[in-house]
Amino acid sequence: MVAGDRTGTSARDSVRLAHYIEVPGAFRASRLEQVLELDALHVWSEATVRQRFAYREPGLFVLPARVYAMAIPVDVANRPEYEGCKTWVDLGDTIPAAGTPVISDRAFADVLEVIDRAVHPSELA
Repeated sequence: MVAGDRTGTSARDSVRLAHYIEVPGAFRASRLEQVLELDALHVWSEATVRQRFAYREPGLFVLPARVYAMAIPVDVANRPEYEGCKTWVDLGDTIPAAGTPVISDRAFADVLEVIDRAVHPSELA
């Protein structure tokens, strides 16, 4: 996944990608309380979390995203298939994944630990 902004020659012609993410794993939260414990780690409102949790079948996947600032931003052509509300798009081209993490290894390990504790609580807790 690559994050970008609509700068470049024209906001409609290209998208400048300045960041990319790696998703090191996926966690399945089967109880609403598990996801509500992660409030500090996402941007959704509690109402949105509750709505998404109950959509189709109860539960959510939690995808921890490690964000990197790209060493050299890349401009990619904006294609019609990218328009609209999309979660993921296939860029079709290989984008070099070279960059610097925006948070430290320790800070990201802490995030993973918080997620793991919420989704896989110990029976002694």
